Amino acid sequence: MSNTRYNGLEWPTTKAKQRLWVATIMSKAIDLKQARINELEGRIEAVVDMLDTLYKELHNRPPIGRAPASSQPMTPARRMAIRLDHAKNPEMSQMQLAQRNGVNSGRVSEELAGKRE
Repeated sequence: MSNTRYNGLEWPTTKAKQRLWVATIMSKAIDLKQARINELEGRIEAVVDMLDTLYKELHNRPPIGRAPASSQPMTPARRMAIRLDHAKNPEMSQMQLAQRNGVNSGRVSEELAGKRE
């Protein structure tokens, strides 16, 4: 193994020199790894800063507005009407019940499931 070369370096002939040679190569490899880690940490910090800036820009925007309500508010009388309508017409879909009672189908679903009181 006396003629083996690594990165242009010839393998030493004595054990002490071989240990020193391996230690030198390992030290260089560790230094290169640490440099790469430092570079990646810098990149990660830059991305985190950019995301933080974007979050602040989006978070501070005032609301654009809301769409107007498309259905009537749920009153106790409307709730009772939905339940009675469903009891009289169990074959009707929730969409049909909603159209008949002037609310959206989500409100009918909530009412029939007893989620809103």
